[in-house]
Amino acid sequence: MGNIFSSAAKQIFRNGNKHPFTSAVVLCAGTGERFSSGEITKQNFLIDNIPVCVHTIRAFENTDLIDEIVVVGRRDELDLLGEYCITYKLGKVTQIVEGGKTRQESSLAGFDMVSDDSRYVCIHDGARCLVTPELIEKTVRRAYESGAAAAAERSRDTVKYSENGEVIDETLDRDRIWLVKTPQVFMCNMYRAGAYMAKKDGVAVTDDCMLAERLGFKVSLVECGSDNIKITYPGDEITAEADIRAMTMAANCGVGLLATIHAQDRAELEGKPLARMLLASGAFAQAIVIENRGGERTYRWEVLAP
Repeated sequence: MGNIFSSAAKQIFRNGNKHPFTSAVVLCAGTGERFSSGEITKQNFLIDNIPVCVHTIRAFENTDLIDEIVVVGRRDELDLLGEYCITYKLGKVTQIVEGGKTRQESSLAGFDMVSDDSRYVCIHDGARCLVTPELIEKTVRRAYESGAAAAAERSRDTVKYSENGEVIDETLDRDRIWLVKTPQVFMCNMYRAGAYMAKKDGVAVTDDCMLAERLGFKVSLVECGSDNIKITYPGDEITAEADIRAMTMAANCGVGLLATIHAQDRAELEGKPLARMLLASGAFAQAIVIENRGGERTYRWEVLAP
């Protein structure tokens, strides 16, 4: 296709903006079937007393390149999402719409409600609440250059291919394997063509990049860290909240070097090669140990003797 997008993008501005009008679609319509936390859906789970989806929307609210936000939610939570926007002063939210039965349908429902002025659309999972304005801006700017871009993480594990799910058929080159996440950003015309072509063909996709790929477009990769997690399983929300609280506690104690390492106990921690090296080097003098006892989360300091 060639890089036909950057020159076109430079001509598409709105009301003096120094960037093309860019919309964000935040998907908060998940049922959370793999997430179990009582009656609370994953997008409403509280992290630091703020709903997961609000953390996510705030990141887009605080990104200068995002001009509007369309939130896609469950029918029974639309009013609640509206209350969040008022309570947390989410002024860029212009629409709150009902999602579909699948992620693909929800993405298209949100896209159909973006402004007519929009030239780029940024799709993001509402449950990826640790996304940062920096990552959003980096991904959006890359899309301005190439037409489409997605946040992704390099695979750190050895990846195997199995045809039947029972035996290994092939070992893939992990240096060429990327775990694609969100945000994913596209020129609106590209996304519109891909979404409606897939709908017409009855093709199901698991992410929005596949819509562009089916049309023959190349999606640029924007490397992101492993902390851009999606809250999907019961342990994920504990990890996210624990990390945030632990970082806050440590940052207020004059810590010069900070890292989060997950392990069941000290023995498991020492069984991890990198962690074992760090402990032996004396790089970390103290740790905040986060434990879950009887449903209550506790925090305690522990001296890390080399």
